[in-house]
Amino acid sequence: MRADRVEDEPQKQPTARQRPDIITPFVAARTPLEFAIAEAWKEALGIYPLGVHDDFTELGGDSVTAARVIGLLKQTVGVELSIQLFFAGPTIAKQAISLTQGLIDNTDDGAFNDLLDGIGQRNDDA
Repeated sequence: MRADRVEDEPQKQPTARQRPDIITPFVAARTPLEFAIAEAWKEALGIYPLGVHDDFTELGGDSVTAARVIGLLKQTVGVELSIQLFFAGPTIAKQAISLTQGLIDNTDDGAFNDLLDGIGQRNDDA
């Protein structure tokens, strides 16, 4: 096969791996923000489904993968989670709390509610 023909071939989408056998019981995302975080984790880790109490490092996450998640969350949620906060609360549920606090600190009440509505709408479209 010629090297210039490789570009013409469609890229295969990687399939998500199953959630590993971990001790933490599975609890699905419950809020639009948890869904947004779970989607970022899924994209970065390649694992589905993800529970809100699953530990990022227990799933094989590292600092490079965390940086990718942080970037994805900044794009979708609009708030940047520091790497320190990311690993201080390495679960979807704890990161939702940290991001909510960041949203509250950075927006007024009306903008905060509009932002949460927008996150919910993006997740409904996915």
